[in-house]
Amino acid sequence: MRDVGQSLDAESDGISTSAYVRSLRCTAGLSIAEVAERAGVNPEWLERFETGLDEVGINCDALNSLDPRWRIDDISEGVRIDGRRLEPRHVRSSSVAIGLVTKAGLVDLIVAPKGFEAGFDDLVGSSVIVDVAGTFLRVGALRDVIMSKQLLGREKGS
Repeated sequence: MRDVGQSLDAESDGISTSAYVRSLRCTAGLSIAEVAERAGVNPEWLERFETGLDEVGINCDALNSLDPRWRIDDISEGVRIDGRRLEPRHVRSSSVAIGLVTKAGLVDLIVAPKGFEAGFDDLVGSSVIVDVAGTFLRVGALRDVIMSKQLLGREKGS
């Protein structure tokens, strides 16, 4: 698995991923259409990503490329998601976290990280972006994940 987050975080100085991508595109003098074509992504998706609009929807789009299923104890393959796609409504209706089984393994989507009052703004500086089966996901630093789980009263491996 290729870790691209260290270089992104070192250069981004804690700004959001969408702002960092936008700044790189502008520095290179490229249009959204040019970057989208080179990256093989939909230009509307890239514009949504850069503007920070519908971040939940963008995260769902990324996770959907991993064929997610609901993680249920004692059902190793998980349970099919209603509509077969993770949607913003699924995320917004969860209070803490969503457990998923994907083709790349188990994924926890943290909705409300315990102990970080500013939410993800508190976490982005120490997080990394990793390539998971061709999908780039922002992953929390291990120390932050452990601290959040301890504050929730959960074990490190649960």
